[in-house]
Amino acid sequence: MKPVAILLMLAMSFLSLAATETPLVMNGGGVTAVIEPGVGIITLYAVEGQQLTRYGSTNFLTDLYRYRDMPIGEVEKNTISALRAGCPNFTPTPSDILGILPAKPTAEEKAAGLECYKNRALLAENEFWKALPEYDGVVRAAMGSNVIMLVIPSLHSLLVYELQDRNRGPQLVSWRNVGPDLLIPSGLDSSPALQTLLDAIIQALPPERQVEMRKILNERFKKAAEKEGALTLQTPDMWMCFCSGNPGRFVLLDTANMRLVTYEWNGGKVKMVGARNMDIDLMVPTAFSSLPATTSASLNEFTGKYKKLLQDQGFLPLNEEILTALVSQSTKTNAAKINPVQASVSGGDVILDFIERRKMLVYRAMGIGNKLELVSVRDYTVDVGLALLADKLSAPTRGADAIANADGLLGKRQNDMAMRMLQYALKQWPALVAQIEKSSRYKDLKKHSEWDAMIDDGKKRAAEEETKRQERIKLAQEMKDKRTR
Repeated sequence: MKPVAILLMLAMSFLSLAATETPLVMNGGGVTAVIEPGVGIITLYAVEGQQLTRYGSTNFLTDLYRYRDMPIGEVEKNTISALRAGCPNFTPTPSDILGILPAKPTAEEKAAGLECYKNRALLAENEFWKALPEYDGVVRAAMGSNVIMLVIPSLHSLLVYELQDRNRGPQLVSWRNVGPDLLIPSGLDSSPALQTLLDAIIQALPPERQVEMRKILNERFKKAAEKEGALTLQTPDMWMCFCSGNPGRFVLLDTANMRLVTYEWNGGKVKMVGARNMDIDLMVPTAFSSLPATTSASLNEFTGKYKKLLQDQGFLPLNEEILTALVSQSTKTNAAKINPVQASVSGGDVILDFIERRKMLVYRAMGIGNKLELVSVRDYTVDVGLALLADKLSAPTRGADAIANADGLLGKRQNDMAMRMLQYALKQWPALVAQIEKSSRYKDLKKHSEWDAMIDDGKKRAAEEETKRQERIKLAQEMKDKRTR
């Protein structure tokens, strides 16, 4: 097999990975970088004509351990390594980030016996670095036209490699301790501001819900920002991407600590540009900068279109809680263990789908004011619920069509096929079992060996559907009661 074909197959093999596991075969600046995570080697290749040419290599583990093991100072009996301090050319430094954290305890923190946020963040950093962390074989990466950024979750570290000479291979030009970046409470150099987002959320709600929801969200926002007093970082679960544009901007997603951070490479200068706390952004109850703008508009339109069917099947009054209950009943167990956060990049936009929460977030790496911008949020539970409901409302029609086909098959004396068609009809709409059982058209089929089992199964399915309907009503009422408390 030709080398070019081998490289293509290697690259294609990563397409089946979960979206939050970034590929370790990357292209940029006319070369392909291949990362071997087990031994830490990054090698550059280039497809030239009909050949694959190998160029320079480097070992990122050698760089990582060099700065991890290099002491540069001590603070309160805690040895500070070069890796923890970060490279001076990567600004603001981790120490700068810690310095801007809230240094005055809130009334709630005082009441809970907690130190200020800044002190708790520093304690979390000291705890992590008091013993030298080890590389666990997990590395994430992204590649621009002339730079590669690697993030090593187990060491809270970001390594930056420049690609000036492919024969020399990637050259380390900077490194960063990302721990403080992941502790930024609500956001840094990003938009919209917390209060702006809160106001937009409240204004999108029905008037009767606005006062209560403002109180609830204010409290939730504060708790999310303060992490309820617990500032020890979870082991990061990271994803990286490069967003097209000049200067090059990289996005780091950490789903374990719910932070999105942007970094910029510009002519040899490296900086942390912005950060957002996704726990806060995910609190948008329905939609932010998304159409249809309100849930009620979607429900009213759907109700007007399907009112008779909704009434016949017991879905009136149609509301958000009923749809949420329907989605909950219909959700299959994630047997394939699909990553609960799916991510993709389109130009300068990063689209995140939190599957289990059924929420989609869209961020722009270079948004308003050249800042990290939350562009849109959508809770698509209602979207999914309406699609499921539309399918459910069409089930009686599918069942009736199957019965008509069964009757046609009986006329052709194809009794076995007619039985199969009736079985299909009852799977589509079990409530048809009474009609089928009583019909005189099926007197010959009633002698069929599968008839009794089919009728029993149909009655069982019909009873299950009625139980689900009652459960939906109960669950919907519970959700409504909880919302209004």
